[in-house]
Amino acid sequence: MLRETTQDLALIHECLEKVLSSNVFEKSSRQQELLRYLLKETIAGNADRLKGYTLGVEIFGRSGDFDPATDAIVRVEVGRLRTKLREYYTTEGQNDTMVFDLPKGGYAVKVNIINTTVTQTPSITLSLIHI
Repeated sequence: MLRETTQDLALIHECLEKVLSSNVFEKSSRQQELLRYLLKETIAGNADRLKGYTLGVEIFGRSGDFDPATDAIVRVEVGRLRTKLREYYTTEGQNDTMVFDLPKGGYAVKVNIINTTVTQTPSITLSLIHI
């Protein structure tokens, strides 16, 4: 279980860099930036401020009068990020021991540690960081 130690944070960042440098993400700078931002804010304990408006302004450069109800940029890009994460973990990342998940209905990243028992049967243990 992650306890947000320096070692745990280093492992999270190492796994993040592996995901972002994969073939799935290598040509998707927007999704790279979005995942990096969402994970950083989640770890910092700011999951409650991850809203459509905030992402539109801070990540996608929308002006202060941005309305996420009429401009779907955040929903579209987060949907693309979810798709990329699924693609990564079913291909290159299928044997990763740490999985980043972005459940529908929110923007906080869940960090899952996959444990393999002696019989090699994987089980997923949910470990959230300040969420």
